[in-house]
Amino acid sequence: ADDVTPSPATPADPSKLTAGALLMTDYLYRGLSYSAHQPSVGTYVEAQYGWFYAYTNFNSVKFSTSPAVEVTISTGIRPTLGSFDFDIGAAYYYYPGEIGPDLSNYWEAHATVSHKLTEKLTLGATLAYAPDVWQTGAWGTYAAGAISLDLPTELLPSGVGWTLSGDLGRSVFGRTSSAGGV
Repeated sequence: ADDVTPSPATPADPSKLTAGALLMTDYLYRGLSYSAHQPSVGTYVEAQYGWFYAYTNFNSVKFSTSPAVEVTISTGIRPTLGSFDFDIGAAYYYYPGEIGPDLSNYWEAHATVSHKLTEKLTLGATLAYAPDVWQTGAWGTYAAGAISLDLPTELLPSGVGWTLSGDLGRSVFGRTSSAGGV
């Protein structure tokens, strides 16, 4: 009898790279139009290794300070515990080329939890905090709930999906400082 030893299974690669582009009819961010109610374009790249990720995106914006673009740089972890998915991290919002003394760059910490209720329906909640929003001297907190529904994919190419989603959120800001922009 031949002694056959099964070869160990190749472990799954924990790394993932995602890139994409966006075309928006209006770049709305937390209820505010960042594109003056005009079309906006964007692109993003995300690298993930296990729980850890780094993300950057570039979006066209129209502010009175005339930045060339909005650049978001984010990093954090995305663990899954039981049936709950988490995203805990920090993001820096950078607006290169702004004109004037009132710059908009700032950073914030964020935490999101989501739970897939069914194969197609997901609920989520987000909490974000920035100690100095848009360099005004005011802190900012954002809380939101989200729901998303994966739509049928029978008529789409293989590997392509689409989702209907909605968020309901509230931003709260502290007072601006006398040195702040507002």
